Amino acid sequence: MDRAAAPVDFSVADCFKNAVFSDRFKSDSLKANYVMKGTQVWRAINLENRQNGVLFNSTNRCVEVGLFEIIKFGLFEKKLNAFYSDDFNAAAVSRISPPNLFARLYLQDSSEVMSFDADGNSRPEKMRIKRYLVGSDVKGYLIKEDWILNSYTGKTEKYVIGLAPLVYDAKQDKTLPLFWLYYPEWEELLAGFEAKNFYSVPLMVTRNWRIFFRR
Repeated sequence: MDRAAAPVDFSVADCFKNAVFSDRFKSDSLKANYVMKGTQVWRAINLENRQNGVLFNSTNRCVEVGLFEIIKFGLFEKKLNAFYSDDFNAAAVSRISPPNLFARLYLQDSSEVMSFDADGNSRPEKMRIKRYLVGSDVKGYLIKEDWILNSYTGKTEKYVIGLAPLVYDAKQDKTLPLFWLYYPEWEELLAGFEAKNFYSVPLMVTRNWRIFFRR
């Protein structure tokens, strides 16, 4: 079984039967007059790096759930939004409708496999693929951030604005954002799931996906 493919009898929705996933938190507030200087940064996380792939595509059910499975749960069950663009000021025209979102997440493709006749002769045969995208289809994540110099604390602070899974587009023969998520809208959901930490020790506080993206 593909290490990134969730078991067929598992749904992220099952996790929310446990009260531990009803986590709530108070969002940070930043006053406008605290911003001395700021800039926007786009960072890419490459999942073709094996360690990153294992971290993001874990399938340990309700512990260390793969990020893309959480995203699908947020889109279909929690009805959170996805957008065509990272320009969230134009969210009204950039929001993806449910039918278009379904089309982006549902893969219909064909691949060539070898089949054998009764005499043992091989011949190529087309096999149709119909399934939802899974974590192993995601090549990476693009993160949009605001970095500001806080005049009140004297520190440089990072605020995550958007998050986009990157997938390979066969028509354009390149890796492109599948859609954009407005991170503040998703932060509460991400805070409910643990993120694997290869360097964790027993006394270290467990990281969730919210902490991961804000590090």
